[in-house]
Amino acid sequence: MKKLITVIIPCYNHGAFIDDAIASVINNDFENICEIIVVNDGSTDQLTIDTLNSLEGETILVYHQENLGLAKARNKGIELATTEYLLMLDADNKINRDFLIEFKSLFSKNDSFDMLHGNAMYFGERDGIMHSKPLNFFGICKQNYIDACAIIKRETLIDLGMYDAKMPCMGWEDWDLWIRMAFKNKKTIYCNRIFFEYRYAQNSMIRTIGHKENETREYLKLKYNNLLDKNFQINLLDNYFQERLIGNTSIKLLIQVIFKKLQNKIYQKKN
Repeated sequence: MKKLITVIIPCYNHGAFIDDAIASVINNDFENICEIIVVNDGSTDQLTIDTLNSLEGETILVYHQENLGLAKARNKGIELATTEYLLMLDADNKINRDFLIEFKSLFSKNDSFDMLHGNAMYFGERDGIMHSKPLNFFGICKQNYIDACAIIKRETLIDLGMYDAKMPCMGWEDWDLWIRMAFKNKKTIYCNRIFFEYRYAQNSMIRTIGHKENETREYLKLKYNNLLDKNFQINLLDNYFQERLIGNTSIKLLIQVIFKKLQNKIYQKKN
């Protein structure tokens, strides 16, 4: 049977968890529609190396590379995938049955989409639900509220340039991708259901580099301000980062901001 979706799992020294990640696919009887690609991003832990060596077989492709970082590990998985849709799964997380059931339902209806995402259930050092919401351009510019664990069309990822390996801090690459996806007005579907389980640990990568969020914001501002100036002749993203015009801001206020920006540009050109 032809596979419908590729589960891409980057792995760096997560040998203690990766069996659970893979089992969350196989134990839900979806191995018949899923190909699984594990990208070993230069792991040095012997347990991880031994575990990955034991996984290699007909059903799981393990690709070994030097330590190039999370973005390049995901991008290699995208390159190796043979299916139309890809599911990004971190090696220490697990997917729920509902995620692939929803995907299969949409796929069987030939309902083309660029991204499918939902909520997560915490486990590990925290419990509760991590709520997401529909992708919105100005909302996602303010903060990242969508986890990397999403199902994305391979063609869309390639069209968007895949994950940015030049990001100053690993762990924010998905945020950058969502901004590009929203900017390009891609078709995204949000389901208010629990689609995966998110392992919460105080010493995780995203926790330990969290203090560098401002550095990431500056990088994204520089990257997308140029893009917005080129297309709209206004610096909207700068407003939304600095003035926080999010949520209850009225359309009238937004229009005033836009015209003020335009007036400033015209005045500067005249002088």
